[in-house]
Amino acid sequence: MQRERSSRGGSDDTSPSWGNWSTSRAVAWTLVGSVLVLALAGFATGVLVMPGGADGGGVGDASGPTGGGVVGDVTTTAPTTDGSRSGGGAAGDGTDGGAATESPATTAEEPKTWTEYDGIVVFRNDDIQPYYRSETMRAVDQTFVDEGVPVTLGVIPQVNGEHSITESDVCTYLRERARENPDIFEFSLHGYTHEKRTDFHGGSEFGGLDPTTQREFVEDGTRTLTDCVGERPTTFVPPMDSYDEATVDALSAEGYTTVSGAGWFTADYYGTSEVFQQGGLVHVPNDGGFVANWTTGEFHDPATLEQRFDWAIEDEGLYVQMLHYQDFDTPERLEQLREFLQYVKGYGDVRFMTVGELGQHVADGTARQTDDGWEVYE
Repeated sequence: MQRERSSRGGSDDTSPSWGNWSTSRAVAWTLVGSVLVLALAGFATGVLVMPGGADGGGVGDASGPTGGGVVGDVTTTAPTTDGSRSGGGAAGDGTDGGAATESPATTAEEPKTWTEYDGIVVFRNDDIQPYYRSETMRAVDQTFVDEGVPVTLGVIPQVNGEHSITESDVCTYLRERARENPDIFEFSLHGYTHEKRTDFHGGSEFGGLDPTTQREFVEDGTRTLTDCVGERPTTFVPPMDSYDEATVDALSAEGYTTVSGAGWFTADYYGTSEVFQQGGLVHVPNDGGFVANWTTGEFHDPATLEQRFDWAIEDEGLYVQMLHYQDFDTPERLEQLREFLQYVKGYGDVRFMTVGELGQHVADGTARQTDDGWEVYE
């Protein structure tokens, strides 16, 4: 067959007869066809494969933020058999001929923002110990679980002044509670032996005690509680709700961040009953508890408890409730606790926290009081 001449200067670039096409031209067209086939296959599978890659060897993909290949500025990933996304292109396209390594799926963190609340509410349950009204302790804990309200448990590390809490089965119980309900319970160090040792502000285990002994008690109590629950405490709840500057120094040296005593005590000793920072710690005073008469054990009536809560939220936007589990030893008292939790939950837009959580937010500057309540950066 004779080839036709082009009208442009007699060049022979028109379609040739396959019968007498040159070898070099056949090779060239074959390579072009191969590139087109590979490109179409790449787009079909979500991975663009180029022979030889950018540097003449391997697969021409780049790793993007999600671990997939990048085509221009578009990130691509290949699905795996289990529906997840694999990084680095399709299986078997690596330079060593092996399968691509799977990368776990990741989700972007929600951006934090300031959230407004009518108030912050904290519950503190003191005197956690073995051998004493254990069923009542479990029932009170379960009430907080049922209502979904977090609570700080004040745990006594030395029972009866001589037996470590680790010698009992209460540690197993506490670990199980924390594992099953990680967002409900915080474990705090509640003194050492819970004994009155001085007459400081009407009686105290720590306040007025010599600094060396206080430091020893904090160090040993911290080791014991850490062994018991498997995590180091950062919140201290002093027995009899009182402490002094030596207590704060000992706690700060041991890495504590928060201490919670009585509002009446901090008002007398520090001059304020509001949350404040001093001595390297955040001080979180409580507003009292259920018991109206410590001699008879008589409770406040529900209306009084609710009124005190209302006043605290209206005045400061903060309510810290102290209680002792052993006082809720009848079905009627347990029901009163449940009803009060439900009243607080239904009050408005309140944010529940543990003592330690509030202390951490205050220390970090991620919780601040406003004219209408509190704001939390979360």
